[in-house]
Formats: sequence, structure tokens, C-alpha cells
Amino acid sequence: MKNDTVAGMSEYQYYEFLAIDKPLTAKEQQAVREFSTRAQINSTSFTNEYQWGDFKGDPQKFLEKWFDAHLYLANWGTRQFMFRVPKELVDLSLAQTCCGGHAASLEMRGDMAIFDLAVEPDDGGNGDDEDGSGWMATLAPARAELLRGDLRILYLGWLLRVQSGELEDDDIEPFVPRGLASLSAPLRGLVDFLGIDDELISFAAEISEASAPQSAERDFAAWVTALPTAEKDALLLSSCDGSDPMVGVRLRRRFDAARPKTTEAVGHRTVRQLLDGAAKRTEEEQERKAKQAAKKRAREVSQAEVLRAKFLDELATREPQAWRTVAHLIGVKTPKAYDDALALLRDLHDLAAKLDRAAEFSSRVSAIRTDHANKSSFIKRLQKAGF
Repeated sequence: MKNDTVAGMSEYQYYEFLAIDKPLTAKEQQAVREFSTRAQINSTSFTNEYQWGDFKGDPQKFLEKWFDAHLYLANWGTRQFMFRVPKELVDLSLAQTCCGGHAASLEMRGDMAIFDLAVEPDDGGNGDDEDGSGWMATLAPARAELLRGDLRILYLGWLLRVQSGELEDDDIEPFVPRGLASLSAPLRGLVDFLGIDDELISFAAEISEASAPQSAERDFAAWVTALPTAEKDALLLSSCDGSDPMVGVRLRRRFDAARPKTTEAVGHRTVRQLLDGAAKRTEEEQERKAKQAAKKRAREVSQAEVLRAKFLDELATREPQAWRTVAHLIGVKTPKAYDDALALLRDLHDLAAKLDRAAEFSSRVSAIRTDHANKSSFIKRLQKAGF
């Protein structure tokens, strides 16, 4: 995904792959090593940074063969998060509807479905100096949430397509997931990583129901407890020996199929309605922030005026001394002393205005001009200050 149009900037690319369901064997690690001699590789991950050159492998093929998740970041603004799941464990029809484009895409490879969520610089991405370390730990759990039946990541993929401008104005949202107004930490991280508009999500979440109640977990626990002992033993063994890393997911699928189905809200808003709603929210938020900033500035001005008034009151008690200080500073004949003299003259000017003695101040300044007419540098400063 290298952006060849970016010139004259230091290049940075970050690649990370993560094996979640099954660790890589020594032979598989050796096969992966063929693509990079510098990468950090172990049984669960592949990580490499590039300041020059490019990754020699194909991320999608890496997911097909070895890994479950992939993260890519470049300092010209490209960001990508890919992951694979067994296609039998997701609603492929809904997934294809949500992630059937460019910004969010879905590919079938054997018994796996590979999701690809990405932004390019002209999708709104901004080049930055952030490295990619830490992002995978934040985003990878979003895959597990999808496998547990949480469909919010699919909807976020669809919103990414909306934001990227690849959908028509009259396209209808596919559905509205539960809990969109209170995203989990991994999904919140995904929003931040890809730069999905918070106001777009907020507006879309207006008709989203709350997340499933905690009673669902209690029902699941009771259902598992009631399973035949022999079946539970077999499930436990398959989990322990690694023969079925998805045993927990499959159990939840069985549980969901055995109970009354709770459907997500049917979508009815168009892309244009969502974009207009988000734009209105953005405008309202900007107005709110502008009002807050104006109030803050007003408070700061008021506080500054109070402090200034106190300072001038104090200056009035030593005004004769202040005029003597001005004369002394002018006599020093250095640029800093001239600047300090002008600063003090400004204070005396404000004091004269407060005491309605502007004429007296002008007379004193005229005398200073006459007395120091040969000091051209100071006179220029005086003229520039408006005195």
C-alpha cells in the first residue's frame, strides 16, 4: 500500500502479524523468515519496521497461511487492519453487505473469511510520526468480539465506506447494531486507528439499542452447566489439546441458535441522511466549543483587566520614581534598556488615561523627545510605539 506520490519525506512503514488461534510451528516460522531477515519472529507474531525498502510478502497470503490478524501503518497516512475468521462462524451475507467495498472489504479464502479495513491519505488519513507498536494489542480483541456475535465491527466497516465516499447517497444502512453508543475498548481503538468520524458514529447510534443484558451471560452459563457430562468432557479436552481453538465460539453459536433470536434493528436511513446528521452534529459541536472558548476568553480578559487595574493602582503610588527610572534607562543607551523604558512608558500612559491626565503624559513625552533627540535608535522606538 506504499504511496509513491509522497516525496521528500522520511519513510516509515510498520508491519505486524499475529497468530491467535494456533501458534506457528518451527517450520512455519522458518518459512516466514524467508520474507525478512530483520523481522522479529516468534511462534505468535511477525513484526518489522521499514525506513527504506518494502515488505517482500503479501499480507493476504500471510493471513491465508499462518496468521489471524495483520496491522499496517505508514507515516504518509495509510492504515490497515486485517483479520481472518472461519467463515462458518460469521453471517457472510451481512458481512459482505457491510464490507463489500474498498475501505472495508471481505475475501473468501478456503474455509476462512478475510476482512480488510483500511484508509488511504485521501480518505482523510494524515501523515504522522507515530509508530505502529501497541496498536495490534488494542485492535486484535475486536476479532474475538465478532466471533462472539458482536456485529458492531461490521457496521463500523460500513460507516468507513460511507466516510470514504464509495457509497451512493440513497444507499440504505444494512442494520443498526446494539451498543453502538458505548463501544468496547478494541472498537474504540479501531475508530481511532482508522479515523472514523465520531459524530458519524454518534448520529448513527441514536437509534441503536443498548447492549444485550447481563442476564444473557447467566443464561449461557446455565445452558453450559446443563450439557451432558460426557459432552462437556469432550469439549474441555478439545480445548486443552488445541484441536479446536474455536470450541468456545461454537458453544456460543449453539446457545444462540437454541434460544429466541434477538435481531439487530433494521436499518432505514440513507447514506445522505447519516452524513447530513453527522455534519449537523459537527457544526453544533463546533459552535458549542466556540461558545466555551469565547466565555473562557471573556473570563481571562476580565481577570486580566482586574490585575491590570491593581497594577496601575500600585504604580500610582510610585509614579515619580517610575518617571526617574524611565530617564535612567534611556541614559543606559542599550537596546534592552530602551525596550524596558518603552514598556514602563506604556504603563505610565495607561495610568495617565485612567487618571484623566493624558495631556500631562504627552507633555512629559515631548520633553523626553527634546532631551534625547540625538538618540536616534530610541526615538525610532518611541515613534513606532506611537508616543
